Amino acid sequence: MAYPEKNPVYSIGDIRDQEKRKWTLYVNGKKFDSSVKTVLLTSQFGEFQYGWREGYDGWVFREASGGGAITIPYFITPERQLYVGLVKENRPNMGPDPVWCATGGFVDPGESHAQTQIRETAEEVGLDSRQAIELDGYPLNGNRAFFVTNPHSGEGVRVYGLYLPFSDLERVDNKHKIIAGRQLNHKSATNLGFFPWKEVVCYADALAGAGIIRVVAKEYENIV
Repeated sequence: MAYPEKNPVYSIGDIRDQEKRKWTLYVNGKKFDSSVKTVLLTSQFGEFQYGWREGYDGWVFREASGGGAITIPYFITPERQLYVGLVKENRPNMGPDPVWCATGGFVDPGESHAQTQIRETAEEVGLDSRQAIELDGYPLNGNRAFFVTNPHSGEGVRVYGLYLPFSDLERVDNKHKIIAGRQLNHKSATNLGFFPWKEVVCYADALAGAGIIRVVAKEYENIV
């Protein structure tokens, strides 16, 4: 996939209503004035740009490899109840306490989305997710005011579902931890919790909620 054409790079003097909005640029604590010609940060993972978009100015990020991937492990009980798996992690941008999130991350340079979901699922919860399938729907934009993606060209966060047969699972002391003994092989798997989907679909992680809904859509006839 060709790298999308870059958006214009703005100088400090180009910021609309600069005096009115009181924008000031600091780098490592040092104040810069209008002699700064560009506001741009790049890395192997993507590019930050400053500009006027959607009626306001701000920073946006385009991920160089096309986005990311999340994986939702799940199982269905004999009573047709859908349980979905989330990982408990520290996310500095979501407060000081650990939160339940979807397993996943950005695509590393040279990876495909499918390879990303396999790597991230193994690293974060110890599950072998090579049998996961990409769920129907466009790739997601986790924050449309910040991330730049074109879903029509495949950019964004792709959602994968990992079905676990109920017969492979056993309950442990914590009612929210169901361990697939033949598939878990990583110590961080203790952070993996399974919950009734209705209980966690409204949790704070927006990507988890979107992923859960896609699992529900896929399995709807099996859980109603």
